[in-house]
Amino acid sequence: NGAELNAEWRVRDRDGAERWLMSRGQPLRDPNGQTVRYIGIVLDITDRKQAEQALLRAEQEWERTFDAVPDLIAILDDRHRILRANKAMAQRLGLTPEQCVGKICYQVVHGLDSAPDFCPHTLSLADGREHMVEVHEDCLGGDFLISTTPLSDEQGRRIGSVHVARDITERKQAERNLQVRTRELEHLTETLEQRVQERTAELAKTNEALRRLSTRLLSAQEEERKRIAGEL
Repeated sequence: NGAELNAEWRVRDRDGAERWLMSRGQPLRDPNGQTVRYIGIVLDITDRKQAEQALLRAEQEWERTFDAVPDLIAILDDRHRILRANKAMAQRLGLTPEQCVGKICYQVVHGLDSAPDFCPHTLSLADGREHMVEVHEDCLGGDFLISTTPLSDEQGRRIGSVHVARDITERKQAERNLQVRTRELEHLTETLEQRVQERTAELAKTNEALRRLSTRLLSAQEEERKRIAGEL
């Protein structure tokens, strides 16, 4: 039909190895515009195809790893927009990973119109350093340890961050339970100390009373002994 030729295909060489070839051709036409033949070239693009396949496998592996991580992960740009979110993050937000793209982080995560003061993403954009903070977030349903790692382009300009939220709800609840138990133990210790002091005081009074009683008995016995001796 006189169209340009551009095709890729696989072949096997004499050793049975798979090779990729690409052909490109331009039609040559006569004065009447009819195609009379093609001039073209066939290139061995095996190395390029292998590199593309390796890159595809790496991307697929990265995707599987990204979605397998239980932490809530999002890649944010410098305007707090979500560029990518893993399944764990999307599920906490009640969305699919695709639906998360383009959402403003502080709106969907915190329900706010602007980034909160503690926002580690804002800090990472400002100073180019990693930041970490513990927060309780009702929208996500628990306590989280949030960290941000800054991202830069080829010119070194900060363009976003990797935002990771680890659910520490169980740990925080355990800490709160421990604090309650500690206070209860301190109260019990104080109560026991008070009771020991009270009991010690009671015993001291009892001992003093016994001492006085013994003194009176000894005195009475001595007087009785003297009386009997006088009568004799």
